[in-house]
Amino acid sequence: MTFPFFEILAGAAVFLISAAFSVTNVRSAADGIGSHQLPKRARANGMLRSIARLGVRRAGTSSAVDARYLRELKQANWHWIAGEPIPPDPHAPFWNIETLWAEKYLAAFTYACVTVAAAWLLLVLYELLPADSAVIASLAVAGMAAYFGWTAPDTALRGAAARRQRNIGLEMGYRLPELRSDVLAGRTVMSAMRELSRRPGGAFVEELRRVVLAFDVLKDEAAALAVLIDRNHNNEIVSEFVNQMTMAIVHGHEVNRVLNVLAAAAQQRLLQQVAVQGRRNAQEMGRPLAAGSVLILALLIMLPASFTIGSAMF
Repeated sequence: MTFPFFEILAGAAVFLISAAFSVTNVRSAADGIGSHQLPKRARANGMLRSIARLGVRRAGTSSAVDARYLRELKQANWHWIAGEPIPPDPHAPFWNIETLWAEKYLAAFTYACVTVAAAWLLLVLYELLPADSAVIASLAVAGMAAYFGWTAPDTALRGAAARRQRNIGLEMGYRLPELRSDVLAGRTVMSAMRELSRRPGGAFVEELRRVVLAFDVLKDEAAALAVLIDRNHNNEIVSEFVNQMTMAIVHGHEVNRVLNVLAAAAQQRLLQQVAVQGRRNAQEMGRPLAAGSVLILALLIMLPASFTIGSAMF
């Protein structure tokens, strides 16, 4: 008689799910968690909503981690709170600290559930392992899947932030000359930024729209420009642009000269990034050709060798 691992596991799972529902139903009215704090996929499903609420309550317990998440949310243009003048990226899977933590819990839970079910079916139906060993193996695989699910939102956020910051640097290479031309035509700095923000554009133009809106509220050019640094932390190109422009505005330096230097530097960076991306694309194009050549050579060598060995054996 074998020890009933699976029966105990199933009973424990039912108990934990029931307890989670009970605790959530009791606290849902008192914890102040609204639908706007939950990811979209968790709003219509009771179990997912319960798991997401655990993540929402987790937010705010680690100031250092939450501060890093907040910086990356702003860098990726995924951050959204009440009163934001411009909506974030509509494709953002989460939009604040609460929904990020909720998504981490949801991803870990769903990855683990799907993986443990699939592993159990494969191991038991195909009789690869005994039932007791299949439970242990399934739980081990589910644990690894839960870890990948837990870190998946972090990876997605980090990648989106890096892409957007890179795009801002690329766009500044050809937007700053436009800004310089408008200033040379007689516009003030904020008037030129307002005109540029009205044109179609990418990430940098979106950031200029926020600067213009901040200036309309604060009536302070330096404070409005500081919005760029707050939303694009550790972006050297943006920091240099803001610092140089602020120095020119505060100390009365000629903005034209500052913009000339900034535009030349931005265009030089743009050319360097394009050259690096070109070399990278060339390397990526060569990989499929190399893989195809290796496959063809392997087939040309292995097939005759297989026939020769088969003929010799039979």
